[in-house]
Amino acid sequence: MSESPLQLFINLIEFDQSLIKIEKKISALQEQLATLSQQKNHHIKVLESLKNNVTATRKEVDAQELEMKQLDERIARKKEQLDNVTGHREYVSLKAEIDAIRQQQHDLEDRLISVWNAHESAQKEYEGSLSNSHDHIATIERQEHELHQQLTQLNNELSELSLQRDEKQNRIPEEWLEKYAVMRAKISDPVVSAEGAHCHGCAFFISDQEMQQLRHHKLVQCKSCFRLLYLPPRK
Repeated sequence: MSESPLQLFINLIEFDQSLIKIEKKISALQEQLATLSQQKNHHIKVLESLKNNVTATRKEVDAQELEMKQLDERIARKKEQLDNVTGHREYVSLKAEIDAIRQQQHDLEDRLISVWNAHESAQKEYEGSLSNSHDHIATIERQEHELHQQLTQLNNELSELSLQRDEKQNRIPEEWLEKYAVMRAKISDPVVSAEGAHCHGCAFFISDQEMQQLRHHKLVQCKSCFRLLYLPPRK
């Protein structure tokens, strides 16, 4: 015995609810993947920042050492001039210049020690985070792989089920399908059963006249929430 249009409509509703469950699972997986992506990007950015700090402090060390080398070269030239000087005044002047350069070197040595310490500290922090971050990233990528597999499986399942939907609409009154489509675009449960003369969706009272229509296998629209109501067939 073929099923009634009402039973076919109920079957379609239940079928669509199964699709919605799959869609919700897909949405949840996509949210998890987005969260994992954010976590992975955070670890990558932290590593990049630490690495950039190592590079920046190394450049500062190189700059200070270059300046120290240039000061050494200046002293060497001044000493060469000092060896060839003949006048006392010129000797005193060159000696004073050499002393001034040495003072610059002394001041520079303190800065050089400071930048070397900063560089070594940056290097240790980077190396300490490197292994830990790589472990976190590897774990995240394994989780991403598993979630992508689940997502592919669910998408394939959804595609296969969606192909069956047109067939399930056969012999259902077009008016029902049109109202259902309008409500389905607004809420996730556009069709609910009438339970004890009340709408199962919002508990609004169903009049005797409407209950009579439901008993004759007609659809009624709830006057409160506007969901489509049906009377479940007796088992």
